[in-house]
Amino acid sequence: MFQWKSVGIWWENNYLVEPVSALLSKKSGAPVKITMTRAEVLEASGPTSGSYMKVKMGADKNGKIVAADATLKFEAGAWAGSPVGAASMCIFTPYDIENVNIDAYDVVDNKPKTTAYRAPGAPIGSFAAETLVDELCEKLSFDPIDFRISNGAKEGTRRSNGVVNPVIGCIETAEVLKKT
Repeated sequence: MFQWKSVGIWWENNYLVEPVSALLSKKSGAPVKITMTRAEVLEASGPTSGSYMKVKMGADKNGKIVAADATLKFEAGAWAGSPVGAASMCIFTPYDIENVNIDAYDVVDNKPKTTAYRAPGAPIGSFAAETLVDELCEKLSFDPIDFRISNGAKEGTRRSNGVVNPVIGCIETAEVLKKT
């Protein structure tokens, strides 16, 4: 008998303690529980994806984002399966942008297989987009929070992959930040 609890999502667990627990339980005839410290979990899993991103955004003089373009290349390691797909879905999701182009590449190379951690791909893509939004605000002399409120995605906004957003909370979150 074994028990498995994950603090992440199913594909983040690439260290297999379940089979070891099951075999030890069968051998001993008693329940077996294997626990790992956070350091052991990180040591037992693989490296995350290296990435290369080229991201461009354009806004009109009123501060409306009119276009966005991204090229994402994520290392997958020895076989395909980097989180580039998730990054491509998340990179521009917080914004209502009519013209979007995203090219995403899952790059297989001669390195160990990469492993997902928390929110695979999302932080990498979000970092690129949000850094660019900050630079755009600075160049156009716009308040970064007001810019995010005026360009924020809301319920019904269509994402770059065609999915229509349910309640998303981008504008509401920015409005709360504005008050603090």
